[in-house]
Amino acid sequence: MKKMLIFGCSPYSEYIRYVMEHDANIITDAYCMSQSYIKENEFDGRPVYPFEQLRSIYGQEDFQILISVGYRNMNQEREKIFHQCDELGYEIASFIHPSVMMEAESIGRGNIIMENSMLCAFTQIGDGNILTGAGLGHHSKMGNFNFTAKCSIAGCVEIGNNCFIGIGCVINDKVKIADFNLLGSGTSITKDTRPYSLIAAAKNRIVQTDIEFMDSLFH
Repeated sequence: MKKMLIFGCSPYSEYIRYVMEHDANIITDAYCMSQSYIKENEFDGRPVYPFEQLRSIYGQEDFQILISVGYRNMNQEREKIFHQCDELGYEIASFIHPSVMMEAESIGRGNIIMENSMLCAFTQIGDGNILTGAGLGHHSKMGNFNFTAKCSIAGCVEIGNNCFIGIGCVINDKVKIADFNLLGSGTSITKDTRPYSLIAAAKNRIVQTDIEFMDSLFH
């Protein structure tokens, strides 16, 4: 079995290592980073190796890399590392948590799909996406290098590339989310969006009423 390496030394990297080990019995052999960013030779009780030197350390084909870089710069940092792995001929790993309901029609490389996510029948997902507790409805499509967390995506939705979909977002059926969209926590998306859109939920408003009005809501 090929050794598992995690690219990145962040709390999220440590979290993924923990989940893989405890829920899927996948042991991480080491972490790696670009050599210029390495400050310590150890992280989370494991060695940290220069990304550029992995072939000389592990050989030609004895390792795979899980890219744990998050949503920084609209996921472009993760995208950059993905392509660097390709250029160097490194194998890019995916991780799908055992609790995931996986009925997708197709799924690309380098995806991290964490606890309690759901990919319904006829869904398609590209490369380098991170989903945590997200539901992707039937016949929906997700492009590349997106980040989603605890959101609900209805059927026949199309999501482009390099999007951030915040906690509690709801995307209605047949909606198209364009590239480089940032959907803030708690937003409800009911119509197609344009590239480079930032959509935020309205600030909480408290409207003072009376008992008669409140009672009328339930009749």
